[in-house]
Parts: sequence; C-alpha cells; structure tokens
Amino acid sequence: MTGLYDNQGVLRCAGRDADDCLAYAELFGLAADRYSLEALEAPPASVQAGPPPQPGRPVAGAGAGLNRIRDQVRDSRHRWLDRQIRRGAERSS
Repeated sequence: MTGLYDNQGVLRCAGRDADDCLAYAELFGLAADRYSLEALEAPPASVQAGPPPQPGRPVAGAGAGLNRIRDQVRDSRHRWLDRQIRRGAERSS
C-alpha cells in the first residue's frame, strides 16, 4: 500500500500502489511539490473490512456534513472522468 501525504503531513490518500495516489493527486489538482508518497504497512490479516458504502446512501453513524462531502467528491470524480472522455474523443477525431 502507498500513502499520499500533503505538505502538512496529513494522509490524503491510501492506495494499492503509487498509481492510485497519483490519480488522486491529479483528480484534486495537487502540484507535485505539495505532496509526498510513502509506503504504508498493510493491515494485519485479522482486520476485516466492512462492505463499502453504497453510492448515494448515507454512511451509518456519519453526520450530514460527512455525507455531503462524500457526495461532493463523487460529483468531482464524475466531472473529472467526463473531461478525460472528452479529451480522448477530441484526440481520436
């Protein structure tokens, strides 16, 4: 696992590899000098992850603010993907 830390030392993304974290940095427009990548220790096998939250459904125990942020991030990802699709279509034309 790889972690992306911002220049204040806050873990912003934990991904399977550096590519996941670099995609996060691109998605949120983080300049290369504003973050660092570091190897993360994998969780012990005894740790069981719960099912991922379903899109558009509230996260159990989360306040309205957290759910609003989750929705904003999802919408931002959709806009980013739309831009990538348009760019690919423009290049192939």
